[in-house]
Amino acid sequence: MSAADSLVRSCTTCHVPEDNFTLTPDHVARVFAADPQDPLFAAIDRFDMKLLEAGYDLYAGRWQVLRRVIMPIIKPGLIAGSILVFVPSLGAYVTPRVLGGGKQMMIGNFI
Repeated sequence: MSAADSLVRSCTTCHVPEDNFTLTPDHVARVFAADPQDPLFAAIDRFDMKLLEAGYDLYAGRWQVLRRVIMPIIKPGLIAGSILVFVPSLGAYVTPRVLGGGKQMMIGNFI
């Protein structure tokens, strides 16, 4: 009996459906999508709205204000959030590849 069979057998005795343990790219994306919210929130939280008003007072359009006022201020939060998503997702790919030898299909390789 393999470990997966024993897990399924224990789940059926506890009345847990087997579908709860099915990993799809959607599940993995939801796990990693929660990571960038903290640095992005911190970057947006410290944004001074007076700078936004000043951009509009200088007759800048919405896209110019976004590109020249908002984006430079929240860029560190975007970069930190991108790193927080990239590093674990890279680890989800590299770890099974290195430890498993790449002979079996794992979720990190599937994505």
